[in-house]
Amino acid sequence: MTKFEREIFHNRDKKYKLSLIYHIQYIFDLYGMEETALQVIPTEYIDNEFSNKILDFAVECKSGNIYDIECESLEVNEKTGNKTWKYVKELYSRYDNDIYSVIIALAENNEHPIKKIGTTTHKPIIWEMKKFNGDKYLNSIRKKFNDNEELTSHDCAIIETIPDMKNTGKTDTIVEELCYIL
Repeated sequence: MTKFEREIFHNRDKKYKLSLIYHIQYIFDLYGMEETALQVIPTEYIDNEFSNKILDFAVECKSGNIYDIECESLEVNEKTGNKTWKYVKELYSRYDNDIYSVIIALAENNEHPIKKIGTTTHKPIIWEMKKFNGDKYLNSIRKKFNDNEELTSHDCAIIETIPDMKNTGKTDTIVEELCYIL
């Protein structure tokens, strides 16, 4: 991967981190999860080697569950599973809640890493953005725009994720149209 490609992936990762702050409920709704986000929780910790680590995003829900949400620009694999396992352990040591890992995968054809430690099994939930029909969501936004309907916060969350969904058009053309709509 070139330096330029790495920068693009890094920028996509930052986009999701910022987007999650404002639209975490949308992400749960998009994937049909019966959760209500209550609060974002601290994501910075010092590991056992005294290095500073920062999770992408963590949220506590009304149910009491805590979700460590990681955005993965490249394919999800065993390395991703090991990273999320470390994050779950850290969150578990600080909170007396059920902790779940969610990986928002921007690539297709991901592995589903499972880590077994004694009687504990860590199996992150993988949400693949490419499984969603971006054309359908884009048409919905176009219709609102053409009907002069005000865009809601939910619509803004949709707009942010459309380029990462499966689309028939080119990504740069879609982004240009979304910018025009905004």
